[in-house]
Amino acid sequence: MRTRATWIRWSLIGFAVIVVAVALGVHQRRQASSTTDLSNVHVPIELLAPTERDRTIAFQKLERLESLAPPFDRASFGGGARTAYFRRTTNISDAYSPPDGILFVVVSQTIPAGSMSDFYSLATLNGGVLQPVPMPAVGKYVRGYGSIAFISAAGNTPIVVAGDYDGHNYYYAVSPGGVARLGGSYPVTISASTLRDGETCAGDDRPVSPAAVLARTPVGRVQMLVSKAELARASGGLIDVNVLHYNTVRCWHLGPIDLLNIGDLERGVIFAVSPRGLTLVTGGAIMNSAQRHILIKHEEVGTGLIDYLEVYR
Repeated sequence: MRTRATWIRWSLIGFAVIVVAVALGVHQRRQASSTTDLSNVHVPIELLAPTERDRTIAFQKLERLESLAPPFDRASFGGGARTAYFRRTTNISDAYSPPDGILFVVVSQTIPAGSMSDFYSLATLNGGVLQPVPMPAVGKYVRGYGSIAFISAAGNTPIVVAGDYDGHNYYYAVSPGGVARLGGSYPVTISASTLRDGETCAGDDRPVSPAAVLARTPVGRVQMLVSKAELARASGGLIDVNVLHYNTVRCWHLGPIDLLNIGDLERGVIFAVSPRGLTLVTGGAIMNSAQRHILIKHEEVGTGLIDYLEVYR
């Protein structure tokens, strides 16, 4: 009996050891899978759905074209234009320049770093130097506002709407020295993404259409701005018609120069538009139209750095 009891006891101990080992292995596998960085997982392009595959190929071509475009420090916008290139960790989310050429910008900061709290403030920008525009503190959020956007202007004075984190909006007239609180509310009248004649643009991805980019006048008349043949020539065939489908086409202007921007903040190219056709100027994303002063932005993915280019006339 003692021998049988001993055998049973050791059998139970062995079974318990096996159960613990199996449970530990399952836990380790679950822990490993939960900490895997899926952002670095590469899915072969042939395994993607057809639509996503076409989009991926199209944007790979766009990235290739951006790498061939003149970099910020060698970009040329024609006679009379000057540029200032700089790199920052500061995120500028919006820009506006009135006729006098002062460039006002909205700066966003995540406070504390790594949190989900973004605070916004105003500044002027000139030659890469940010000069804060004083604004009154709102409620308990003394670090900044929950949102700021340029919505209108009165001559050389921009008007912004600034929101706090309690759902209140404040309207301010802005100058380099500070802001003045305005009563009531104001409609959005600034349309920064336009050609010099006030036209807006959209991509035409219809295969049967000869147009690549359409321009719409303020009264609603639509006409072809850039043909697919001209876009293919100017891009060396690297702008795929699929790119035009993803709301990636914007038109801007700097004084008399019309500019076509195709892409987004992480990848994009800028062309000068003239009756003679398109000229590839640089990469990046334009942030505002103006008579004298614009800002171009390009985010360096994974570095935390952002490249900026100011262009003056």
